[in-house]
Amino acid sequence: MMGVSLRQGRRIWKRFKAAGDAGLAHALRGRASNRRLAEDVRERVVKLHQERYADFGPTLACEKLASEHGLAVSPTR
Repeated sequence: MMGVSLRQGRRIWKRFKAAGDAGLAHALRGRASNRRLAEDVRERVVKLHQERYADFGPTLACEKLASEHGLAVSPTR
């Protein structure tokens, strides 16, 4: 029913018995991603986007930020 192997099911059950509901959640839940932008870079990108590129789509805005300001960011982030 769970769609996991017997071995995985036993590991899940063992973790549930030891930690309760919290044992079923991913261990890294609630932590910041290792791939996130630094906060100062993020603030600079947001400020530039609001001031100069607010009417651009996400892809064009990222291209402009990269070519004119040297900020390589992804349009999906």
